Amino acid sequence: MPFPPPILWQIEMPSWVSLQPVRQGSNLIVRSGKELRAIDLASGAERWKTVVDPDGGSGHFLKISGDLVLTDRRPDPKHLTQVVGVRNGQIVLRTDLRCMVADDAAVVVGDTLFAVGNDPATGDVLAGVELAGGQVKVDVSLASGADALALMGDRLLALNRMGSPGLYSLRLDGSDTQPIEYRRAHDMRLSAGRLLATLGDENGETRQVQTRDLETLRELWTASTHGPACGLDGNAAAHSEEADGKWTLVLREAETGKVRWRGEPQAGEMPGSIQFAGDYVLVTRTIGMAAYRRDDGQFVGQMELGRVAQLHDGRLYLGAFRTLMCTEAD
Repeated sequence: MPFPPPILWQIEMPSWVSLQPVRQGSNLIVRSGKELRAIDLASGAERWKTVVDPDGGSGHFLKISGDLVLTDRRPDPKHLTQVVGVRNGQIVLRTDLRCMVADDAAVVVGDTLFAVGNDPATGDVLAGVELAGGQVKVDVSLASGADALALMGDRLLALNRMGSPGLYSLRLDGSDTQPIEYRRAHDMRLSAGRLLATLGDENGETRQVQTRDLETLRELWTASTHGPACGLDGNAAAHSEEADGKWTLVLREAETGKVRWRGEPQAGEMPGSIQFAGDYVLVTRTIGMAAYRRDDGQFVGQMELGRVAQLHDGRLYLGAFRTLMCTEAD
């Protein structure tokens, strides 16, 4: 089947859809530029919309906690993060942090939003915002840098792109830091009890991709890679390799590292991200989103200026520049 598949509905958005939309009941919550919108999954009808950043920022995270939608803006001259909470289209929470939170650097755990970011005065910090009242209940300076955040069991997992350790865990209160990988890490994905990460050398060049068991943190396998992006979904792990000055997409078994397929070599810009959605492995670059068949790596098409994709109830939802569309999944 070509990509994109047959379109069921398509709506215009005010700007890029570059953050992964999140499902909330029968709605898809979408951040597009300064706006947050709730879109009916079945019909594409707009349920509500609200301006969350009058200054026009596009945001850096989008999370759900029950009926509360959480995103961000950077309103002050120092560009520090303000957490914004929206319920049924109404802004009900605004909490200022003393740091600048980057993409993929926030996670909801129970009734708290945790985020890592840079404080211009003191360095990187861990912040925890209690969602019931919006109070900052965790505010801890970190000994190591942190550029992305995920939940790993009952601990937080931090990625550090600029120094060592590149991967480390810590308690929810910011204590008991435990290094996992000393080489700087450029991307990480968690799925089915495994951690996949791309790792850099002393010069900052991405050189290896590594998978670990999340429960024991035991290394399962390591392979050569080319470019920072990686993707993980169940027992499928994707990354890129160098091939005669070009790059090629590779799919491996996440448990063993065995190569399932290698795609055709591609010239030009490296993948900015690698995503899984149904039967597709999707690679984003500036020019758009290229789709490969998950079972054999065959290139099947490209969506101009595409950025994000999600599968829900047998439908594929695709976000791009000023566009959100719903298509058949296969």
